[in-house]
Amino acid sequence: MNSSLEALAVGLPVVTLPTQLQRGRHTRAMYLKMGIADCIAGSEDEYVDIAVRLGTDAEYRRGIHERILEVTPLLFEDIRVREFERFFLEARAGHLN
Repeated sequence: MNSSLEALAVGLPVVTLPTQLQRGRHTRAMYLKMGIADCIAGSEDEYVDIAVRLGTDAEYRRGIHERILEVTPLLFEDIRVREFERFFLEARAGHLN
C-alpha cells in the first residue's frame, strides 16, 4: 500500500490486479476513490496489456499521469488518511499503550 501511495503521489501509474491479497485491493480502492479505473486489471492478460500500453504509449502514459496528479488530493486530504497518520505518529511517540 505504501508503495502505491508513494507512486500515486507523484503521478506514477501503478497497474493492479486485485486478488485475495490486500495490496492489490488497496490500490484498486485508491484508484476508485480518485475515479480512475484505467490501471485496474480484471485478469492477468489485461494486467499485461495495461502494463505494455503504459510502457510503450507515451501519450497514454502522460494522460494517466496528469489525471492522477489532478485527483491525488482526494487520497491525501481524506480525514481517514489523516487519522491513520495521527495514530502512527502518536504510536511512534509512545502515547498509545
